[in-house]
Amino acid sequence: YLQQQSKFFEHLVESGQTVKEFCQQEVEPMCKESNHMHFFTLALALSLSIQGEYMDHGESGTTNPHVFLDSSEPKVYLLYLPGHYK
Repeated sequence: YLQQQSKFFEHLVESGQTVKEFCQQEVEPMCKESNHMHFFTLALALSLSIQGEYMDHGESGTTNPHVFLDSSEPKVYLLYLPGHYK
């Protein structure tokens, strides 16, 4: 989806990479962490709202929510522990 919609995403890719380079280096390889770009793209591609809950292992015991495509109630919930999503 990123490459199919490369004109839309090209200004969101950091460090001067093309969308294709970003996909080759950050999306396609195994054992790479996902970031906001991955989840924003997934939400757009599936046309549904996704909520990520970030757990930072702090003393507060709470998570920090981030909703991608917040136009509707999230349909997918992901828990982010530093190092990976669950």
